[in-house]
Amino acid sequence: MTSVTTFLFGLILVHNIEGSKDGCPPIVQESSHFAETFGNTCFLFVDEEVYWNDARDKCWDMGGELLAVRDVATMNFIKATLNSKKLGWRNQGVWLGARYYSGKWRWTTGEAIDFQYWSPGQPSKILGLLSVEDCALMRRDDAWQWHDYICGSLKFHYKYICQFRLVKTTAAAAATTTTSSTAVTVAGIQGDGQSQKALYLKAFNSIYQHAAHSSAAAEDNGNMAILTIILIVGGIILLGLLIAFLVVRRRYQHALKHIDVRETVVHFANRSFTSAHTVLAPPPAPHVFSAATKTVCT
Repeated sequence: MTSVTTFLFGLILVHNIEGSKDGCPPIVQESSHFAETFGNTCFLFVDEEVYWNDARDKCWDMGGELLAVRDVATMNFIKATLNSKKLGWRNQGVWLGARYYSGKWRWTTGEAIDFQYWSPGQPSKILGLLSVEDCALMRRDDAWQWHDYICGSLKFHYKYICQFRLVKTTAAAAATTTTSSTAVTVAGIQGDGQSQKALYLKAFNSIYQHAAHSSAAAEDNGNMAILTIILIVGGIILLGLLIAFLVVRRRYQHALKHIDVRETVVHFANRSFTSAHTVLAPPPAPHVFSAATKTVCT
């Protein structure tokens, strides 16, 4: 009995270390990345650092969505998994599927965010008006609370999590498939592993895909945000230099005016003093030659 218990415990332990992919789409089951299920959702923890736009697109290409946390239970699950030894991540940041556009923070599905787990002071804006950090990131050093970050420039690239709805493998579909891949039924659609990406995209994301892509087309990327910051800072510097130049120029002109007045007064005073106190010397007398002098010269 003890041996059986030990064996079962070992199986459970191995299962926990590898994660559970039961019910996940085939594209997730075939992935080398860690996956875990919670509720009716399959989460794929992608051990690859990319920009936010690339993370979103990669999740879409697999038929899923970049992580969307809609309740505290899911947030607690994500935090526990990120801190777990079975996942083994030690990085500081993980992308969240939230982005600021059209005046609101929204998931990649286009839905407005209801549940929030922002860190105090987040999301931030310049002067309370301008937002240049339009993508959401979970930070390890802040208990995985949410922070707004630049979406895709400089060194802002992090790991990410894709999520998928659970699916069921039917024995009948598996028996009729002509390929080695397992056939699955998703909202009445069947297909093999070669076409799973298109099937899941059509089954799960068709409602939100158009709105999300349309919004994404109008969004500014990280480089535009950096350019905006540079232009704003440059404008402030130029304005400060212009103001400083005008102030210095005005003071210089004012100083020149006072110098001219003082020189005029001093010059006038000097001329007055010379006229009153200076005695002009008489011109020299003409030289008179005597008769002797004339004789000698002759």
